[in-house]
Amino acid sequence: MEISIACLQNAPVIGQTAANMAEADRLLEPLVAAAARGSRVDVLVAPELALSGYLFADADAIAGELEDDSAQARTTAWALRTSEALGGAAVVAGFAELAGGRRYNSAVVAQSGRVVHKYRKHFLYHVDERWAEEGPGFSTFELNVRGTPVTTAVGICMDLNPRAFKAPFEAYEFARFAAGAGARLLLCPMAWQATDRHLGAAADMATVRYWAQRLEPLVEQTEPTVFVAASRSGTEAEPDGSTVTYAGSSCVMTIGSGRVRAHGVLAAHATGVLTATAQIPRERVK
Repeated sequence: MEISIACLQNAPVIGQTAANMAEADRLLEPLVAAAARGSRVDVLVAPELALSGYLFADADAIAGELEDDSAQARTTAWALRTSEALGGAAVVAGFAELAGGRRYNSAVVAQSGRVVHKYRKHFLYHVDERWAEEGPGFSTFELNVRGTPVTTAVGICMDLNPRAFKAPFEAYEFARFAAGAGARLLLCPMAWQATDRHLGAAADMATVRYWAQRLEPLVEQTEPTVFVAASRSGTEAEPDGSTVTYAGSSCVMTIGSGRVRAHGVLAAHATGVLTATAQIPRERVK
């Protein structure tokens, strides 16, 4: 079964949420226009904390960006609206969640007028630890792709790394979970930091190769898994005045049958939308 995938790669600015949303909408205009002509994607993935920016100093700094899980909450409403504009595509977007007095780095999955899944980041990066707590663990859900349920997992950025950078590299926690659960789609919002801030028009291929390396347990599967990384670009300032540069390099890869195949990669410093198609065997999607 063919699946059509898009990655939004934007550079949201902290404190400019309305402008960030307007810019995301602008970047998606060609995709929306194509959907109106009958050429639509099945899945759109947006980055981690897609509309707010990422590098918050502490819990007080992010307080104004926290959202509940209602359909009226800013990011959820945007994902629902964008799904409708894209003809019912599944839209994944990262946001800062407040639930039961607890703060999480989360992602919502909206499709055809409803929220079909929500995921809370399990492995926290040190920046997340300033304001968020861990989600309960990795999980899967069945995503409707062209009328067929596809076993899908969402992971957010640090989830691909060894836990706290202390677990053995070969533990491959997220990849082994995905393999054991039979996940055919991995949808990953990212705010991944660049290995080289001077890449210019090039992709951060060291980062892309690292993502593939972290998914090594999936390589020898007979049935392929499609990995989608939507990674923000641009820069942000730390409280100490230092600058963090993001990797961008959003990509779609198929992993399995002894190889990794890239279907497309955006440049590190670009903003825009990557579109790609991949294949998932129809008879083995669950």
